[in-house]
Amino acid sequence: MKTVILIFSILFLTEMAFADLKYHPIRFAITTDKESYYEGEKITLNITITNSDKENSYPVLLPHTQNVGQKLFYLNVYDKANNTWLLRYTEDRMLNMMVHDTGTVHIRYLKPLEQIVVPIYLNDFENYYSYPTQNASHHSFGVPLFAGIYKVRIAYNPNGIALGDSIYNYYYDTDTELPNNGKQALPGNGDLSNFCT
Repeated sequence: MKTVILIFSILFLTEMAFADLKYHPIRFAITTDKESYYEGEKITLNITITNSDKENSYPVLLPHTQNVGQKLFYLNVYDKANNTWLLRYTEDRMLNMMVHDTGTVHIRYLKPLEQIVVPIYLNDFENYYSYPTQNASHHSFGVPLFAGIYKVRIAYNPNGIALGDSIYNYYYDTDTELPNNGKQALPGNGDLSNFCT
């Protein structure tokens, strides 16, 4: 009898533990081309976007020719101090490319288990303002990163971009009931990638 009660208790607790989790089939990972860079060097950050679902296609919003307004991807940099990682820099979420044509973002449907890689560049001073439709180079903290060991993380946040609002339901806590309208669930403050050293 005790075994039966224990089994039901474990099943009940397991069900409760996963009851409020939202399904996120689209995953973001970040890598660099090299392990280390000298101060001020152009850094290529490769964002790998994966549809982890084995059966269904899902949309993801991607940068295209947009050159003003809110960025889809922005960087956070953490610095190691006293056995913890402190947030040192957060990139400005707004594009300011000195142009007046707003451009566009676009939706791409990823097939089951499909991956795409989107490169972005940090310290690409040559192209930062040069090309009005090249927002991949428009990433900067406004201050130099001094020599050190940092962890970089990408935040993906389409909240507030009309096309993104058409494919996502945003939530700010896991208890939020989302409408059953075919849109993906996404945290209101965006989705985060892994850490890249």
